[in-house]
Formats: sequence, structure tokens, C-alpha cells
Amino acid sequence: MCIECGHMIYEEHTLTEWTRDDEMFHSRRCTKNCGFRDVMPHSTSDWAANDETGKHEGECDACGEHQEGEHDYSAGKYLGNNQHMKTCISCGKEAEIGICNGVWDVTKDPSCTEKGEEEMVCGVCGEKHTKEIDALPHTYVNGICSSCSDEAPTIGESTSDNPNTGVALSTGVALIPAVALMLFARPKSKKKSR
Repeated sequence: MCIECGHMIYEEHTLTEWTRDDEMFHSRRCTKNCGFRDVMPHSTSDWAANDETGKHEGECDACGEHQEGEHDYSAGKYLGNNQHMKTCISCGKEAEIGICNGVWDVTKDPSCTEKGEEEMVCGVCGEKHTKEIDALPHTYVNGICSSCSDEAPTIGESTSDNPNTGVALSTGVALIPAVALMLFARPKSKKKSR
């Protein structure tokens, strides 16, 4: 402060080196004994993985305090074949390879004429995966599919339901008793008398 007018005169602080206060903070003081104190948390920019502790460690950039922290595996990398690897964004340590996982959501419903599709976004690496959902079977009511209006196949036609026999599974159940009646209900032949 000016002795003549009382106006404050600001002078730049001359600060000491950073010194450790505790495990969280370091500080420095003004050498002119004005009472100014600068306090900051420890900050480490050069982390290294410590495989023995399973953490990363380094020295505070300002005061040299030894620091230790948990790995931050928020960065994932997709490797292909439904697998990923996570990397610590502080020290670069790579985590074990894991399988992508997440919730599968149907993006296209299947019908009796088309396959559907579902999709999953991995909660770790963010990769999007898709897979097909099989088409639904036809549902025949009175010989007509209730979804797509296709006619039910008849005996002898090859169908996707059962291409080997030529009988659709949905109509075959009704045809079997009818065929059995025709085979076993024939009249008996009379024997000729001599």
C-alpha cells in the first residue's frame, strides 16, 4: 500500500517449489511472507502399469509425490470375431480379451416370407453386431396362410416345410388319417369257390 495515498500496490508473488502437503495435495507459498498459498491436487501425466499391484503408478509432475491409481478401461478396441480388448487410457495397459456383450434388440421382425434381424451394440467397445432371425412358419387356416395369403401346398408338391416328402407339415397331419382310411377300408375280396 502506498504510504502517501493509501492505494494498494500489487506485486507479483515469488513462490517456493511445490511441496507435498498430503497424499491428495501439494502447495507452494510466497517467499515474501505475504500469506499467499497456492494449493493444487497431485497431477501425474506419465503413468506406468504395475502388474504386481494391478494398478498404474507414477510421480506427481509438480512435487514428485508417488501416485497410484486404478486402471481406467473406458477405451475399448474391437478385434473382430466378436472379441474386444480394453486399454487403460492413462497408462496404456491392455486388459484381457473378452467377448462383446450387450442387449439384442429386434430391428426387423420376421414374417413367414422374410427373415428378421436383430442388433446389439457392445457395452465395452461400442461395436455394432447384427444377426438374422429365422422366418416364421406359415399358419394355414382353411388352406390359406393367415399372414401372407399363400395357399397351402398339396400332396406331391415340394415345400420348404418338408422338401423330402412333398407333404407340408401343416397339412400333413390332416392328410394322414384320410390316407390311412383309404388303405385299410378297402372291401375284402371274396374267395372263389371251386
